[in-house]
Amino acid sequence: DLGLGTMPTESNKLQLASIAGIIPLKRVHLIIEILSKCHSNITWTHYGDGPIANSLAWESLPKNVEVIRKGHTDHVELLEELKTTPFDIMIHLSELEGIPVSIMECMSFGIPVIACDTGGVGEVVNNENGWLLPVDLNSTEVSTLIDSFLPDKRILNEKRGLARQSWENEYQASVNFPKFIQTYLSEVNK
Repeated sequence: DLGLGTMPTESNKLQLASIAGIIPLKRVHLIIEILSKCHSNITWTHYGDGPIANSLAWESLPKNVEVIRKGHTDHVELLEELKTTPFDIMIHLSELEGIPVSIMECMSFGIPVIACDTGGVGEVVNNENGWLLPVDLNSTEVSTLIDSFLPDKRILNEKRGLARQSWENEYQASVNFPKFIQTYLSEVNK
């Protein structure tokens, strides 16, 4: 537990994070498509690199969207950035996943997540602690959702607490390891 992340304070801009290898499966191009339809002032920081990074239309984003491409980032450095950068939201639009550790790590810092309901993502993200989208999402609807955050950040702040609480209850090692051992021992002793 590295504690809560830095709370966003800037009310006229959204700070968005994404963490993914830049391969077709991770659908970073959809983030670009969604953000190109947003009217809000947004700073989008992407962590990760990959073989199709240079073929994406990064430069097509409007002036209201600032892009910071961090590329491959060491895990320790990434955790420090998640803790100290005042991110409002993490967005994860992969079309296929297991249970992404990056989502759990963001939630541990109180960063709510917008993610597609694929694989085990729905075990971590729900509409209480974040926003769970269909895999065949409508990019206009998602951009409208993102634009709705800026006029009133209360919903983001509520979801921050619920994201952190979900992580504390379900994914924190100090909670899970004792549960695992207790379950294992009860099965062995049958």
